[in-house]
Amino acid sequence: LLLLDCASGVPSGDLRRAALVERLWRRPGEAWREPDCAAQAGLGLSTFKRAFRRRTGRSFRTFLLEARLRTAMELLAANPFEKLDALASALGFYDEFHFSRVFKKATGQSPSAYRSTLR
Repeated sequence: LLLLDCASGVPSGDLRRAALVERLWRRPGEAWREPDCAAQAGLGLSTFKRAFRRRTGRSFRTFLLEARLRTAMELLAANPFEKLDALASALGFYDEFHFSRVFKKATGQSPSAYRSTLR
């Protein structure tokens, strides 16, 4: 899913953007803001949005949400007794209700129902 252009001869700006995408994917619970990421990548916001979509095939927001949901599913599988409010907070959701709504919309089942299918 994650495409990184790390071949030799890639300009440093491209490597910075690739590293940023990698960090987003690996640490989705951090307080990511698109304007801050654009500045880190050395791009204006509009240019960053286009470059990000070209690199990932998704908007910044969609990519981040997918990373958060993937991590949530992994954490629910790894720790079936994890409290949903703690999980939601760790992944950058407003609260457990926001997390549950987003999770259900994306997967078709609540986090609790998903967790019970893993047992």
